[in-house]
Amino acid sequence: MPMTPTDEDLLNAFVKSHDEQAFRRLAERYSGLVFHTALRTLNDRTLAEDVAQRVLGVLAKKAAQVARGNAPLPAWLHRTTILEAKSVRRSESRHHRKKEALMRAPADSSDSNDPAWKDALPHLDAAIDTLPEADRHVLLLHFVSEMTFPEIAQRVGKSAAAVQKQSRRALETLQRILGRCGIALSIGALTIGLTAEMAKAAPVLLIPALSSLGKTTTSAIVVKKTTLAALGTTVVLCGIPLARQQASIRELETRFQTTADSSPSGQSRTRSATAAGMSLPERLARDLKARDRDVPRYRGAIEYLDDLDDEAMISLIQETTASPMSSDDRIVLLGMILEALADRDPETGRVSDPEKALNAMMDHLTPDLILGVQQSRGALSGYLRSLSETDGTRALAWFHGHLDQIRAIPEMRGASKEYLEGKMRIGLAYGLIFSNPAEAATILRPLLPNEIFCEFDQLIRSVEPSLRKDAAGFIQVTRELLPEKEANEIIGKLHQIDFDHISGVFARVDMLLAKYEFSPAETEAIIRNAGANEIYQASSSGKLKKAIANYKGWLETRYPEEADKRVGEALGHWAAKWSRTERIYDAMLDYKNMDLNDDAMIALLKSLGPEFGLEKVEKLAGLLSDQEQAAKIVARIKSPASK
Repeated sequence: MPMTPTDEDLLNAFVKSHDEQAFRRLAERYSGLVFHTALRTLNDRTLAEDVAQRVLGVLAKKAAQVARGNAPLPAWLHRTTILEAKSVRRSESRHHRKKEALMRAPADSSDSNDPAWKDALPHLDAAIDTLPEADRHVLLLHFVSEMTFPEIAQRVGKSAAAVQKQSRRALETLQRILGRCGIALSIGALTIGLTAEMAKAAPVLLIPALSSLGKTTTSAIVVKKTTLAALGTTVVLCGIPLARQQASIRELETRFQTTADSSPSGQSRTRSATAAGMSLPERLARDLKARDRDVPRYRGAIEYLDDLDDEAMISLIQETTASPMSSDDRIVLLGMILEALADRDPETGRVSDPEKALNAMMDHLTPDLILGVQQSRGALSGYLRSLSETDGTRALAWFHGHLDQIRAIPEMRGASKEYLEGKMRIGLAYGLIFSNPAEAATILRPLLPNEIFCEFDQLIRSVEPSLRKDAAGFIQVTRELLPEKEANEIIGKLHQIDFDHISGVFARVDMLLAKYEFSPAETEAIIRNAGANEIYQASSSGKLKKAIANYKGWLETRYPEEADKRVGEALGHWAAKWSRTERIYDAMLDYKNMDLNDDAMIALLKSLGPEFGLEKVEKLAGLLSDQEQAAKIVARIKSPASK
């Protein structure tokens, strides 16, 4: 085995001899990728930690299968994490998230100095996942595994120059995908951001003991240690039963409170200085930023804030805004004080009084701090959304009553003057869109269509419970605000919503078409997207031909005369969207043996552009019975203007 074992070496060692040390090294190597992918997808640290542990558990169970597969381990982990995170997001119920504020850490900030990078993070993993498989693998090997282009070239059997060119092409594709969401990033900024984001370490992750996978977990392997600097103690939780770990942490918290925090309780806690010469805001900010390296300090600070009454928290906000500490520290502390003001139900973690936090921000924060807390935590738009979900009338009144104040906040930190108002309108509309769609459309109308398109696309991807329950308002607002083509594209993605937890994409389409009235163009978009997505998913597992057959079989129940044509349109839509032309080409060379007729081939070729490759188009067109039709298709590809 080489000095630094490869992923394959470690996987094989684990598969062959159940070498737990080998698995531990893999977990340490990729826990950062898994955790931060889940965090970007879920925007919830506690759930991201849970997903990370699940994914590492899945890796342990499926190690042999992964070792036999063709995908590099980073790519497999990235895809599995996205799927697990989506599953958690669908099934997670808020009443299971007790003491959410206690466990949630300040949002991680990227090392990239480009402010657009923060806007890109929620879209990043979905964008990476839509890249061609080969391009996605190269990017993940380069940015996650930190392999050089010559190393990647040796692995994939290409020249280093070819791999470097492929990496550049993948970054350009990623840039275009993000651009469709209104996020403008240079290739340089994208490279810097990916380098910083993919290198982030994970927090403490407890992985189920490998000897007891599939059974009740009573012990754990820890990916890394937690240093409790304030106590001068390093606690290694390896092999300790989970119940004992929790008891140990509680004991450490108690010791921390009694030895490191001598501040009295109640409102007097907001009065200044500690024995160490730090002001209370400075000390709280320090402890809140210790989430990953000092659990007792972090949790002690959260519990401290949770114990304050409203008046004391307002006093602490005022003291924090006047503090000479850095802007980043103020934003971290203010964000958590606002959480405590808004979320006063420790049993459910629900935001019970978002208006209180909204008023505190507008009444006591300076404009730069308002924008800073919004940019780092989405506080203003998030609290306004919570208010609109429970009381739309109050939310509208609050928004219009503070609109002049919002508009007076100047441009800063790379954000335009319209940035904050736009985010507020989106947050407000998300709550109203299900209860008062007409008002939601009015609120969103000042936004640019591409902004609305991107936000609505994210709303579908997030599988909102309200959307799953009733999409009528969403459909109405989409039609009203977006041009017909873009509206059809958004509505065409509704097949992704698991209405009433119906499994199977075509069963969901049947339910969707039965529940709502769609225009012919919208219906076409839903059916085409459903087929394209199903084929796309199947292609990654080598089941493309089976998926095509399943799609055609379903189409024949609705459109028996047009089933082949619609299969071809879905394949063309897939090729245009995801650039997976090679697999489509290989499959369609044998289209007649897949029980497809010339209508499928003609529909596919008509939907393709020059990017498919003239040679491939000529080869496929040559298989048609009608050579006159074939000649017209080839001529169009040669001269797009003749289309």
